[in-house]
Amino acid sequence: MDRRKRTGVALAAGLLFLFVTEILLLFLAGNSLYKEEQGKLGALVLSHPEQETEYIELFDRGKQRNRQEEEAGKELEERYGYTPFDGRSVKTFAAYGIGMAMVFVAGLGVSWVLFLRNKRDRQQDENNQEELREKYIELQNHFEKVREKLSREENNTKSLITDISHQLKTPIASLKMSCELAGSADLTWEEREEFYKKEWDEIQRLENLLDSLIHVSRLESGMIQIQPEMGSLKNTLVQAVNSVYMKAYEKSIDISLDEFQDVQIVHDSKWTGEVFVNILDNAVKYSPEHTEIRIRVTELATCMMLEFIDQGTGIPAEEAHRVFQRFYRGNQEYVKKQEGSGVGLYLARKILEEQKGTICVKVAPEGGNNFVVTLPKK
Repeated sequence: MDRRKRTGVALAAGLLFLFVTEILLLFLAGNSLYKEEQGKLGALVLSHPEQETEYIELFDRGKQRNRQEEEAGKELEERYGYTPFDGRSVKTFAAYGIGMAMVFVAGLGVSWVLFLRNKRDRQQDENNQEELREKYIELQNHFEKVREKLSREENNTKSLITDISHQLKTPIASLKMSCELAGSADLTWEEREEFYKKEWDEIQRLENLLDSLIHVSRLESGMIQIQPEMGSLKNTLVQAVNSVYMKAYEKSIDISLDEFQDVQIVHDSKWTGEVFVNILDNAVKYSPEHTEIRIRVTELATCMMLEFIDQGTGIPAEEAHRVFQRFYRGNQEYVKKQEGSGVGLYLARKILEEQKGTICVKVAPEGGNNFVVTLPKK
């Protein structure tokens, strides 16, 4: 039995107790008056034994009083200054009446308390039901999100398998063809050397692709933990520039870093440096010889903005939002000629998002690309 039912039973029991108590008090009052009448009758009979029969008939409760008797009694009371409130019977009734009133008031008080308690319990039950409904809806939404996440992960897994198969297909086919041709008896030693070199290049391409795939897999599965901590932004940026310096030197590409006041920001220096390396590596790869890559750092109110500006061909506007997708490479002929896995900018976006940063690309004033990166200060 719940609290509301118990309170209802208690209220009903209290009202029953009040009714029984009122009946009992009425019975006691009537009994007291009856005994008072018996005392009066006994006193009269002892004073005048010879009139016992008349007294008995006079006190017979079933006998009706006539008008003359009532007038005589009233006149007698007025003569001796007696009022109805002086009688013992009236006082008895008054005493029992006060008692009944007190019991009644007490009963009303208890009933009111029980009513308020029942109302409070009912309100609390309604609040509990509302809370349960909200928790149910919350759990339902949570399960829906989990279902959507599992479905999304399943689709991502299928897409990843398709992308990996597509990425591995070309170098494996090229490697297979080179091996078949290198084994031909009609080739000279110089031709064999050329095919061996191509095989080695394809092996290097496969190795780079596998490294990129491992990074993607670990990052998406949470195996790579981004650990931001306070550190120098300039040091991270300079180390990234040093990593691609020789590639840029081989193409006579100058990498210039505009002077800026170094700041300490919260970032993962290792993986943030990987982002800078991927951006600079792409800039070197797709920029013509004897050009410049400029790096500009601007301090904003809540974040640091870094711009990597090259003088390459530039990414078409319709592809600007797609270059950060996994395994996406442009459709331009010069892009297809360059080696690449199509995961560098995707990794850069994922790493920055883990640190509440952003990355986008727009057309540079010189016609090349301007990759804009933001990193929060705290």
